[in-house]
Amino acid sequence: MCFSAMIAKVTGQELIKSDLLDIKSIKTIGYPENSKEPEEDNRFYPKTWAPLLVRGREGFQLRPMRYQLLPSFCKEDKYTRVNPKTGRNVEIKNTFNARIDSLEERKAWQPLFGKRHGAICLQSFYEWVDRNGSKALIEFRPDNKENFWVACLWDRWQKGEEYIDSFAMITDEPNPEVLEKGHDRTPLILKEEHLKDWLEPEVETKSELYELLGDKKPVFFEGTFFG
Repeated sequence: MCFSAMIAKVTGQELIKSDLLDIKSIKTIGYPENSKEPEEDNRFYPKTWAPLLVRGREGFQLRPMRYQLLPSFCKEDKYTRVNPKTGRNVEIKNTFNARIDSLEERKAWQPLFGKRHGAICLQSFYEWVDRNGSKALIEFRPDNKENFWVACLWDRWQKGEEYIDSFAMITDEPNPEVLEKGHDRTPLILKEEHLKDWLEPEVETKSELYELLGDKKPVFFEGTFFG
């Protein structure tokens, strides 16, 4: 799982100049009230809001969303299920990462794959790994120091006038250097030439979408331990 990550701040004007999306305008949405914004170092965690690039009804947007997906079918503002042993509702907290092999299997992802796609621009991501028999936090950052785009799914939960936009990063098998450091997943990194196609999934078949995800940008990560 991607425990946390560091945002690469990308403005709408920078995206327009880059020609990645071949557009003339992009709307930047402000953070909603009562949202938990990233830390001063631009690092965000589950239930923190971060800017996601999406295509809405009015065109492309940089829209802050909560990192930990809350499916639209939930009756309350928490994703819960009944614990068969206790009979009590417990919160499902692992919806911040979506494994690529579960996109059409898991209830939370099925309605979103092929419909509600996003991408987030990162500088690095962080994981807990085993080190000498204890847990250690490690930062993975591209060795060329370049930013990278990660494929995401998003959803909107709404009850009356209250709503929460939230997202999950798609993960895949680890890069060799990530596996070597002891972690079994890597955020799925889009090639920049696939960014626009990923954000407009309605014009692609499921097979074509998997081809976009399968043709990943090759990135070599440097791992730095903390503590």
